[in-house]
Amino acid sequence: AFVADDKALVHAGRSEHSVSRDAARFCTTVPPESLKFAIWREAARLSRSGFTLQKLDAARLALRLRFEERSVEGRAQAHLEALAFEPGWPAAHAVIPAPDVVERYSLGEVRRFHRRHYRTNFAALGIAGGFDAAQALAWVREYLGDGAFRGPENRPVAIAPARQTSPRLVVLEQPELKNPAAIYGWRIPPLGSNEHRTFELLAAMLASSEGAPLVASLVKERGKAESVRAEVLLQRGAALFQIRVEGASRSEPDDAQKILLAALARFRYSGPSPQELEAARRQLEVSAWGRIESPLGLSRALGEAELFGDSLETLYDPMRAYGAIDAASVRDVVTRFLDPQELCVVEQYPKDWYDPGQVPLPRFHVVSRGETLIGIASRHGVSVAALVKQNKIDPKRPIFPGQKLKLPPGAKPARGTKSTERAGSAATKKERVHVVRKGDTLSEIALRHKVSVREIVRQNGLNPKRPIRIGQRLVIPP
Repeated sequence: AFVADDKALVHAGRSEHSVSRDAARFCTTVPPESLKFAIWREAARLSRSGFTLQKLDAARLALRLRFEERSVEGRAQAHLEALAFEPGWPAAHAVIPAPDVVERYSLGEVRRFHRRHYRTNFAALGIAGGFDAAQALAWVREYLGDGAFRGPENRPVAIAPARQTSPRLVVLEQPELKNPAAIYGWRIPPLGSNEHRTFELLAAMLASSEGAPLVASLVKERGKAESVRAEVLLQRGAALFQIRVEGASRSEPDDAQKILLAALARFRYSGPSPQELEAARRQLEVSAWGRIESPLGLSRALGEAELFGDSLETLYDPMRAYGAIDAASVRDVVTRFLDPQELCVVEQYPKDWYDPGQVPLPRFHVVSRGETLIGIASRHGVSVAALVKQNKIDPKRPIFPGQKLKLPPGAKPARGTKSTERAGSAATKKERVHVVRKGDTLSEIALRHKVSVREIVRQNGLNPKRPIRIGQRLVIPP
């Protein structure tokens, strides 16, 4: 997407990029006189001459930092997508991959991926703003060739036919949270389908205003949540309809889930009212116009509509897309796709969370890697037998990270054992140093010493964009 904007810097312009599960987007804003340079620059993306080992290592570091800096919501979102898109689905890969995944790819594999996917017939180019259209087309032909005018090749996307037959749940312990939260999601048809637009309308009806059913029930009337958001995860190969609930202090995700399923049941059996449909249509119309009111937004929307096979007519006439959706259409998609048995849930809890609104006070412990029943019981001052009885589990079977255990009445807040405290006080403070050898990278050093790249960078005052040197001494954080 390119924008000809008189307010842009004359030479450098402005550039941004983003990556989703099935598309890479590059957006550049330049003054009209620099549009030729911008088109040439886009053509240069098809060249493989710029790939080097140094750039590959810098990219690995940047992705590692992004992975480590993911927000609480971002980490939960990644778990939800992993639940919904099991191996075999086109979208079964993470947008921000784990560092060990990135490290596996060689420079040759990156070049082969680029050669396969970065081609004019796999791309869409949108240009918006003040410029000479005939001259712009001539530059496109000059730098991108005649193939740029054939349109993007809509490669078929094979969706695995397997149907989910039971709900899927992941429980996360996230100390950054003050209150519990949850994301609920269902797989739905991809962008561009009629059902997809119906889900956009449904999301607006459920949680877009103070009078919307979920906001009224969860936030206003019952105080079970501080906020509710319904949205559609946009992509071509597969999509998600999801609802994010930020819990209140006296709430539990189970309560929110019951209210959510009850609201969907109402839409399943009686459908929305004419007033709800009209209000949602108007809201989506305003939102659609807002996305294309700037040249940057318009160019991005033009490119995405062409790339994903969406209708350009609906881009300029949003009501054309949503006006034909009626109550029967909403009932149909809720019945077909939002089956409670096909629900994916990610519950998020603060460390040692409990609900102060119930008697007796139910308290929970989310199992971390390496924990045992004996250790958990000791931390909370209860017996293993009481913990086993409270949760109706077999003491001979292992517990696993993410498992949520209800603590028996009288359990104390988590505490370290005396042996742990003594070990901590006697811990050595000897400094660890790594001397850089040939072939070492910050990513590999961090993995070897089980610390993050960011910690090494901060500890040594490094510039992550500059390469490390052979013989350089790096202090490893404790």
